[in-house]
Amino acid sequence: MNEITAIVESGSTKSDWILLNAESQIVLRTQSIGLNPLFIQSEGIEKALAQNSELGIFSDQITQIYFYGAGVRTESLKKEIKNGILAHFPHAEISIESDLMAACLAAYRREPCLVAILGTGSNACFFDGEKIWQETPSLGFILGDEGSGNHIGRNLIRDYFSKKMPKNLDEKFYQKYHLNKDELLMKVYKSAHPNTFLASLNEFANEHSHEVYIQQLIEKCLTEFVEYQILPYAQKNDFKLNFIGSIAHTHRKILEIVCDKFYLKLGKIIQKPVDDLVAYHIQHRKK
Repeated sequence: MNEITAIVESGSTKSDWILLNAESQIVLRTQSIGLNPLFIQSEGIEKALAQNSELGIFSDQITQIYFYGAGVRTESLKKEIKNGILAHFPHAEISIESDLMAACLAAYRREPCLVAILGTGSNACFFDGEKIWQETPSLGFILGDEGSGNHIGRNLIRDYFSKKMPKNLDEKFYQKYHLNKDELLMKVYKSAHPNTFLASLNEFANEHSHEVYIQQLIEKCLTEFVEYQILPYAQKNDFKLNFIGSIAHTHRKILEIVCDKFYLKLGKIIQKPVDDLVAYHIQHRKK
């Protein structure tokens, strides 16, 4: 039997899977929904994986899974992930680490650095090459996630319903989403994945990124991210600040402005860390 290793990088919205054979050749690239244990339990994970027919082909061959995910904060949450994956891949040994560790391994280039995630959610830390150091905790989409997709979406939707959005954009927002107050409250307070719903509204910001209002809103969100999640590392500001995630990649120019404003040394911006994770694990195999 050809033994397969799976490397998984999971956010709240989607998960990237890359499968390697014994010769470290990629045999499959695929995606599943986001496997964040704060929003999905082991039974839901099993069902989500069963829906991916490509992964099903390798279910008996996968013997090692390196899983890096959002929301993996406690042993009980790790257990939710492990049980859900094992139900679909019964022969696999599973290593579970946070998405922050994935970001660190992807961004690290033999020098200690600050590492930040700006995707559906947000997070930050200092990485010395071995250990993650966090000055402030990630408080999630209700209390934190500054600068993230759901934070941008939250500000957009608040401005829309508070009639603070410019009229031309207000009309376009309505045409795109047709949201009323009752529907909004159901999606935010009753749906299984309110964070991904809010983050999905960032698509509107992307479509109208040339508008001054959008640019100012994004700059405000990114400024809050730096103030709440980066400035606590004041003693580490001489190190480069590396970013991982779609928001950092999409709004790179505004991010550069914000970093300059706070005299931060902007380093790498990586849209998806999974390829860098694969390179890390292949290199680790060879040692």
